[in-house]
Amino acid sequence: MSTDVRTLLHDLAADAPRGRGEETADLVVDLHRAQDRRRLRRAGVAAAIAVVVAVVPALVDRSGSGNTSAATSGGTAEVASLFDAPTRGSLADDGRAVAAALAASWDVGYPTNSGDILDPAPADRHVAFVGDVPGGTVWALVMGRTGGQLAYAWFQLVDPADPRTFRLSVPPARTMPGVPVALLDGAGDHGPMVVVGEPGDDVTLEPFAAASELPEIRSFRVEDGIGLADVVTLDGVEPPAYRVSSAAGVRRPVQFDSSDLSTRPDVINLLLDVVSDPEIGDDASECLVLGGWLQRDADGGLQVPNPSSQVQAEALLTAIDACAVQALAAAAASGQPDD
Repeated sequence: MSTDVRTLLHDLAADAPRGRGEETADLVVDLHRAQDRRRLRRAGVAAAIAVVVAVVPALVDRSGSGNTSAATSGGTAEVASLFDAPTRGSLADDGRAVAAALAASWDVGYPTNSGDILDPAPADRHVAFVGDVPGGTVWALVMGRTGGQLAYAWFQLVDPADPRTFRLSVPPARTMPGVPVALLDGAGDHGPMVVVGEPGDDVTLEPFAAASELPEIRSFRVEDGIGLADVVTLDGVEPPAYRVSSAAGVRRPVQFDSSDLSTRPDVINLLLDVVSDPEIGDDASECLVLGGWLQRDADGGLQVPNPSSQVQAEALLTAIDACAVQALAAAAASGQPDD
């Protein structure tokens, strides 16, 4: 379960060497195999559960120009994609941070909106960015090659006390070579925004539409094609779009809320872990059905809606914990092992 993954990542971070060569890649193999075992254990359950997921905003090309907030000039470096670019960010030279980002699970517990599971093998991952962002947190952008296409996943710290472990911020998504990637945290009245372009890119923040105004930018700097901003994210304020010098068009960042559990992929992931557990899964599932968190369809399959609010997500986590404890107690009373 999720605690096991956290422990494995902590052990990995403690043992990992500095640098980003073959040794670092080798360190994530055991963890990835452990994740595969967890995925196989619950594969039948995940296939039977229909999850209603919200569509994650995609990066959209728009032509035209707007009012530029800030830019930093630099030379250009030819790279095929962000997968081929060097790792950048304040922790790029920290081998333990890079190893932990490489090892972080892409598994959201259910297929993406395109119906597939984006989870590249360790050898097919590359950390494009890892480092501090405005506000004092650490993010990582990991690129991957899967099914002959390029994908990416954003991660943030799992536990502030263990700054070398990461969890998914939003579900992984496909992208194209030459396309920059950006993420904005809209948790408070202002939050960090990170734009990852090619090395040496200029990055500018602009209104997305000609009629809109650029929100207040509390801080903005560009370092080697990485734009780091602290922007106002109040309700009713249109978040900034961005432009990089190596790609045409203005794009919107993917937006998430780091304080809202309903935006966290690992909530559903934890649910699947519990209901697919070989010892307590059946009892926990029945408990969650009785509580109204799961429903059975006409074929006996399980259905669960994705939490639509912070309150719902917190209540679901409480229900998962309560049902797991109840199922463990039942297993212990019947003499079944609970490890």
